[in-house]
Amino acid sequence: MASDEQRRRFERYRSRLSCSFRDGDTTYQAFATDLSAGGLFLQTRAAIKPGTKLVINIERDSDPPLVLTGTVARMRKSHRSAVAVTQPGFGFELESAPEAYFTLVMDVAGKN
Repeated sequence: MASDEQRRRFERYRSRLSCSFRDGDTTYQAFATDLSAGGLFLQTRAAIKPGTKLVINIERDSDPPLVLTGTVARMRKSHRSAVAVTQPGFGFELESAPEAYFTLVMDVAGKN
């Protein structure tokens, strides 16, 4: 079985960006804790099943949010007692993103 590192096609960069997404009638808040040209990881307690199609909004201070579409690739659960070690959330594979998202990834890469 391939490791996570072997499966990744794009380098990931640590971040902490405020995001929101909807699943059905519920809107969730989350943090994007790493970014890449192919997707991101959202830190959230929301239990979203792999294969679920979502629209993610990355909040920005003075600009409109970046709107990303894609699919939940994997889910990572964490017991409350282990949150300091393993953050719950899901990996999100991009299907479409504006050019400004890729500029953001490069900006974050330059700070890491």
